[in-house]
Formats: sequence, C-alpha cells, structure tokens
Amino acid sequence: MTTGTTRPRKHAVVVRVASTFTRAATGARPTEQDVVPFAVLLLGAAGAILAPSRQQLSPQAGSALAVLGIALVAIWVAARGRRRTWVDPVGPWLVLLCVGLLRDALGGAVSGVGSLVGVPIVWLALFGTFGDLAVAALLAALAFLGPALLAGDARDAGLEWRPALVWAGVALLAAPVVQSVVRRFARESTTEREAAAQLRGIMGGATLTSIIATDPQGRITDFNLGAEQMLRYTAVEAVGRPVHELIHDAEELAAAAGQLGVAPGIEVFATLAEHQMPSREWTYIRRDGRRISVRLAVTEIRSDDGDLVGYLGVAVDTTAAVELRRELKEAQALWRLSMDHLPDTSVLVLDRTLEVSLSTGGGARRQGLAHAAGRQVDEVFSPRNAALLQPLIEAAIEGREGVVELTAVETGDEHEVWVSPLPGTSTTSGAALIMARDVSRDRARERELRASHDRVQRLFVDAPHGIAVLGRDGVIRQVNPSLCVLLGRDEDDLVGMPLAGLGAAQDETVAELLAGATDGDAAAGRADWTVVTPAGGQVHLSLSSTVLAGAEDEVLVNFADVSERFVYEQQLAHLADHDVLTGLANRRKFSAELDRHLAYCRRYGARGALLLIDLDHFKEVNDTLGHGAGDELLVGLAGVLRRSVRASDVVARLGGDEFAVLLIETDLAGTELVAANLVAAVRAHETTLGPAADAVTASVGAVVIEGDSQSAEELMSSADALMYQAKNTGRDGWAVLPTGAECPPEAGATADAPVLTLTERLEQALAEGGFRLQLQPIWDVRAGRVIGAEALLRLGAGDTAVSPAQFLPHAELSDLILDVDRWVVEHAVPLLARCRAVQPDFELAVNLSGRSVGDAVLERVVLDTLDQHGVDPSGLVLEVTETAAVADLEAARGFVERLSAEGCRFALDDFGAGFGSFHYLKNLPFDYVKIDGEFVTACDVNATDRAIVSSVVAIAHRLGKQAVAEFVGSPEILHVLEAEGVDFAQGHHIGRPADPDAFLEALAEPARA
Repeated sequence: MTTGTTRPRKHAVVVRVASTFTRAATGARPTEQDVVPFAVLLLGAAGAILAPSRQQLSPQAGSALAVLGIALVAIWVAARGRRRTWVDPVGPWLVLLCVGLLRDALGGAVSGVGSLVGVPIVWLALFGTFGDLAVAALLAALAFLGPALLAGDARDAGLEWRPALVWAGVALLAAPVVQSVVRRFARESTTEREAAAQLRGIMGGATLTSIIATDPQGRITDFNLGAEQMLRYTAVEAVGRPVHELIHDAEELAAAAGQLGVAPGIEVFATLAEHQMPSREWTYIRRDGRRISVRLAVTEIRSDDGDLVGYLGVAVDTTAAVELRRELKEAQALWRLSMDHLPDTSVLVLDRTLEVSLSTGGGARRQGLAHAAGRQVDEVFSPRNAALLQPLIEAAIEGREGVVELTAVETGDEHEVWVSPLPGTSTTSGAALIMARDVSRDRARERELRASHDRVQRLFVDAPHGIAVLGRDGVIRQVNPSLCVLLGRDEDDLVGMPLAGLGAAQDETVAELLAGATDGDAAAGRADWTVVTPAGGQVHLSLSSTVLAGAEDEVLVNFADVSERFVYEQQLAHLADHDVLTGLANRRKFSAELDRHLAYCRRYGARGALLLIDLDHFKEVNDTLGHGAGDELLVGLAGVLRRSVRASDVVARLGGDEFAVLLIETDLAGTELVAANLVAAVRAHETTLGPAADAVTASVGAVVIEGDSQSAEELMSSADALMYQAKNTGRDGWAVLPTGAECPPEAGATADAPVLTLTERLEQALAEGGFRLQLQPIWDVRAGRVIGAEALLRLGAGDTAVSPAQFLPHAELSDLILDVDRWVVEHAVPLLARCRAVQPDFELAVNLSGRSVGDAVLERVVLDTLDQHGVDPSGLVLEVTETAAVADLEAARGFVERLSAEGCRFALDDFGAGFGSFHYLKNLPFDYVKIDGEFVTACDVNATDRAIVSSVVAIAHRLGKQAVAEFVGSPEILHVLEAEGVDFAQGHHIGRPADPDAFLEALAEPARA
C-alpha cells in the first residue's frame, strides 16, 4: 500500500519541478527587432575589448569570436520561431561560453571581458525559463573559474571565485525577480488592452443603444454608433458640446431639476448618477428636430483613485413602446367592448382572495354572471364547479395556467374554461383570468363526428369488398381485412408499400387511377386490374377511386373481385368468336379476319387464298346416326382441317357442315396443294361411327386473292360457286379459280345444261317457285302437346338440294335476303290459316333475317298477307336470328313495336350463339327466347351446357318471356329441359321437319281422336 501511494506523489513533485524549470517566465517571444540591440551590444563590446591590442589574434580569441557568431545566429533563429524550441536558450549559453574563451585568451581578469556575462543573463531573464537561468548561472561561473581550473593556477582561481559567485547569484536570484516584474507588467498590459478592446466593442457594437460619455461639466467625450443612428448626429459633430443643450428638451430638463432641487443642466444627471436612481423616461431631440422617447440610465465614471472623471448615459429608444402602450389602452377598451358582444364567452377576473373583480362577455349575461363582481367564487359557481375551479385559480395566481370543462347547473351548457395568470401582473401578487366558452354545440358535433367515424370505421373494417387508403404517391396507408384476404397478404405487408408494386412492372393502371381521382374524372377513376397473389394465383379486380373529403392528400380505393365475371366475359368473348361445338372460329370471327386480311392486301399487295369446304353425305349421318354422331364427326373433321394447314392460317366453321380456310401467304400452286390435301385428309379420316360417317368426303372451292379491289362478298361468292362446282363434278374434289379468270370455271357444264351459281339459283327460286317450306312441330312441355310449328325454308330437293346453312349466309351477303323473307311470309301465312282451321290456337314461327327487321316493305307484306287470309296476327311468331346483325336498331325497334301492337309475336332465335344476345334482348321487345341448339344437344350429359340452359331460362322468365329449346334429340334431353323450366321444345325427338300436307294430316289425327 505504501509503495502504491508514494510513487504518484514523487511523480507529481517531479512534474511540478520540471514545469518550473521549463515554463517561460513571461510567456513573451523575442522578435528580430529585439535581437538587434543585444547583437550590437555584444559585437561593440567585443570590438572595444579587442581593438586596443595591436597583436594578431590568438587561435583562442578567434574561436571565441566564431562561437559568438554562432550564438548570434542561434538567437536570431529562435526569434523567428513562433513557439519555444531547444534552440531558444542555446544562443545565450554560447555567449557565456564565448566570454569564457575570450577571458582565457586575453589574460583573465585584466581583460575586462567578464562583464559581458550580464548580457545573456538579461536576455534569459526576459525570454527564458528558470531552467535556462540555472544553466546560465553554471556557465557564468565557469566563464570565470574555467580558465584558472584548466590551467591549474590556484592563485587565479582564488581571485576568480568571487565574480563567479556574484554572476551566478545574479542569474539565480536577481534574474528571476526581473522575470516576475516583466511578467506582472505584461499581464497588466494585456488586461488593459483587453479592457480597452471590450469597451471599444461595446461602444461600437451597441447599435441599438445610445451610449454617451461626458466630462464632469457635461461636455461630450464619447458618442457611440448607436447614438449616431438614434440622434442623427455624427461623433465629430457631438464631441465637445454640452449634452444637456444638444439633445435634451429644455422644459423637460427644467421640470426634472425642479423635482430634484438642482439647477437645470448637467447637475440634473449628476444628481441621478450620484444617488444611483433608476432609469426614467426622457425626451431626446434628434438632429432633424424629431422628438423621440428614451429610457435613460446615468452612472458616474471614476478613476482607479476614486476621482470623478465624467458621466455615462445609456439610453434605449422607447418610442415604439410608448406608442404600444397607447395602442394597448385602446385595445383594452376595444377588448371590453368585444367581450360584451361575444354570445358564447364569459370573462372573469379574480384576485388572490378569490373575489370576482370583473365580469364581462355575452356568455356571462347568459349564464347569470353579469353581476358577479364583488362576490366570491363559491357564491358565483355551483359547489361542484367551484371545487373544480379553485385549484386552477390558485395555480393561476402563482403563475400557472390550467383548463377544465364545466357544465352549467342552470342551463346544462358545456363550457371550456381557461384559467391563467392575468397578463401584466406578477406571480406573487397577481390576479387570475377566467375565460369560459360555451362549447355545447362543438361537443355535440364532436360526439356526432366520433359516432360517424366509428360507423365509417366499422363499415371500413366489415366491408365485404377490399378497401385501401392511399397517399397521393400511391403508397398504401390503410387496408381493411377483406383486402388482405383478397390479395393473400397480411396488413403489415401491405401498409407502406406502393399499390403499383402488386402489379406488373410496367403496368400504369394505378398511376392512371390516381390521376383520374385527383382530376375528378369519374371514368378515369375506374379501372380493371390483375394482381398475382403470393400463392401464384391471379385475382381480377375492378378498382374505383375517389379523393377523401377533408383529406386532399388521401385517395380511397375500392377493390371488387371480378374474377368470376372476368372468366365469364372471357368465355363469352370466346363464344362470340368461336364455334361452340368445334372450337374453330365462327362466321363472325372469320369475316373479321377476312376483312382484316383484305385491308392488309390493299396496303401491302395481294396475297393469300380463300377456301370454302362443304362435307358430302353429312346429312345421311344425322338422319341415320342422329345429331350426336353428327356433332362427333364435325369435331373430328374440324381437328383434321386445323392440322392440315399452318398455325398462321384461319380455319372456321361457318355453320352446319360448311367450313372455311383463309391462307395468309400462298399462291395458286400452294392453294391447289392445300385444297388437295384437305380433300385427302377428310377422305382418310377414320371414325368408329360406322360406314355412313366413313363415307363423308369434302368438296372444296378456292379463290386466290389477286386484286386489291376484291371484296369479301365477291371472294365468298366465287369460292361458294367453285365449291358447288366441285360437288357437281362428283364431290370429294376441289376446284380453284385460275389466275386471271373473271368467273369460276363451270366444270362438267355443257351448253345444254349449264351449272348455275348459288346466286343464280336463289334468283331462279324466287322467280320460278324453287323454294318450299317444311314445318317442324313445337311441343308445350307443361301441357304435353303440339301447340305450333316452325316454318323451315328449303331450296331444291334430292341431290340438287342446298342446305340453308349454305344459301342463307350467301343471301345475307346480297340484297336477295329481303326478297327471300318476303317470299317466306307470303307463303307461311296461308299455311298458318290451314293449321288454325285444324287447331285454333296454333302458332307458326317464321324466321326473318336481321337485315329485314325494320324493312318497311316487309312490314307492309306481313300486315297485308294476314289481312288477305283473315288470320289472327297472334298466331304469327316472327323469329329474329341473334347471329344476324340488325342494320338499324332504332328502325328495328319501331318495326317490332308496330307489329306487336297489331298482335304479332316475336322470338329471339339462337340465343347465346353470338355476343349480341343480351343487347338485342334489352333493346327489342321479344316474347320468346329460343336457346341455341349448341347448348341443348348435350345438356343431359354436360354440366356446363345444362348450367347455360338454366341461366337462359331464368333470364327469360325474369324478363317475362318464355323459353324455347331447339335440337331436342332424346327423351333424356326433354326430361332435363322440363326440370329446368323450359316452356317449349322442338327437335327430332319431338318431330322431324315435314312437308305441309304431311304435317297437317298428323296434326289433324289427335283432333279427330
């Protein structure tokens, strides 16, 4: 323990001793100018000593002078340095060494050199440390004793020890005293310089305060920058002039002198300064004559000996404060007036005794507090309210503010009460200010807002659809649970991330949605969006957005899951452009593709070819094996056709057993090759349906697209004629229009029996009665009987018969369809009259093209024919095919409405086969909806078909219409239709189409029975 505590103490002592020997005495650094007199003194003394000697200098003397030169150089180097280094004491020490060498060279004491030791000692006393002086003392002693000791002369040593001792004592004792004096003088000089600098800084920096110093007689001795700016006098103009005459108001000064009992003049300020009176308000007169108000404090200026040397006046401009006090008085008056007219505010002032000293405000009168002045708090307020107020009042008197809400006993009104120290009073003797504001309406509104917010929050949280609150930057700020479930993400994962980050990288949907909401564009504030969930599934969303009211930087976005609708729309879109049975493009899609390709050809040059394909002997398959087998064969052959061409080519089923192919890039040779391959592929197709199916072949008509002026109708008509040419030449073949030919070649034609084109056959049928009608019965499912029939148009018979699926689309492409529909009406109405003669409530359905609906001539034909044959119009049902485009919807609406008014009925045929079903159903007043046979033929085994049938029936019944199912081919299908609520059915199971006579005979048999 002893060792552990002794070492630090010894170390501390050593440090203090070392500091004493190394710390500079004065802290001053020598300059180059300081070196000059010392150098001159040393060099002059050396010269004076050496000059009398006529003899040549000894080597010792030369060495001494060399040392002296080195010493002076060292002193000069030290003077140039900014900090003390080891070089600082070396110069003086070398001078002492030089003195010793000179004394030895010049004879010792008789040389007179010894007195030069005082020069380096004085230098070290001014600029060295005590340690430097200690070394100098040793060297001074050696300068006297060294030569004698080196020579071994005891006599000289006995003579030299006294001066050696004296100069060592001077270095050790006298020189430190010089250091102390110099240090004290330097410190005092520094203090005086700092004080002077501070005073100059204060005088110069106080630009907002006037500081004026005078002598005892009042003459200005100092005039600071603040005084110049305040009074507009310069210091040159002001110094030397009596201050009381220059800037003070004579009357004000006289009044003050009278109060103090002294003569006007400097005596007034001398009295104020002598008695150390507080500052007071004075009026200064500026150089420009303007009067300003100041607060002036005057003090005496005395010397260190206590003698009065002048006065110091410090003034602050209070002109603004005086004006402010005047405005404050006016404001106080206005405040009282305002308080008296505030209907909902009460103002009370209380003193420390809790007595009301002031009561004002409209609210005070309303609450019965207008006469509260002079009463105690517990007399003014109810006991409960007084108990709540008293601690706040006491705290306010002590300088602290507080707030509380009280309910008035008399009125039940809610008040927000602020209790605070009265402005302008001290915290020890002040009063309390009470301000009470009626907040009954505010609190009721707040409660209503909270309740509304709670309702909104519950709606937000419990909403079955997703909701998110976004910032304008698209970053999610809040989500509801439904959105988390919808997106398959946690709330913590969603909040804070950009909504756009949930979609594809380049998807601009969210940005456009936010822009639309910000611009107030209702349409732009809605969008459809697809998001991929973390599980990898897709969610199709319908987004709507709006800027939140009261929060302009937030946008509310609603998310509705429309995945099922999206899938359904995709299916509908697919159904609109594709054949339901085969999956190939339908007539509508093929027409659009053909038009697009022709537009391309008109711009970039003709190319490609059009092929029409008709199956030979297909009717025998339907008649012998049924429609199910026919559908199976069609599906198989559709695949054959699709595989026989390139993926870029378009293959379509136009209807029935007719197909079409659009070759995008080919020439005549390529067209012939494809046509031959198609015929061969159909011929080679094998089935398990039996010989009838295996006998089916194909007839192909092909046209190469050559000119840029060819229309789709012209190409279709030419290909159709070529296809019939192939049939007429024996079927199972193909015919291609050669390059440059103006019309299709008539293969197998002779001059006596030319082969007619389809257009010519239609024209001939209209002119010569080549059309005929067959009737197919319609079954009332609930009544279990035949209640009507559909008139089916036929062209030719036997081998020359042309399928309606072939000639009707051809007629649609030309104006012949209008004449065909008129022919049908003119011949169907007489049949209706014959059927009604057998069964009075019989209805006959007649098909009309979409182009005919709205035709004024046809409308007149219908009415005239009904009138001519005396048929009740209610028995005539006009069917409009959904897949046929209505030329003029408004004209069609008028057509239907006028004939309906006469008693005719209307049916929408082939409902579901195209994309316009619902459009027509909405805009035209139909009585019946006929379900397309594609959905009926397999509804007993296909759940999708049955669901579609059920949906169509439900829609029809919901709209007050009756549903009719076509293509009923089996008892099982009829049973399903009955279960689904279908009203009427027709098809081969009910009855095949028959000629009118055979149909009427069958219709009459139940009547006779």
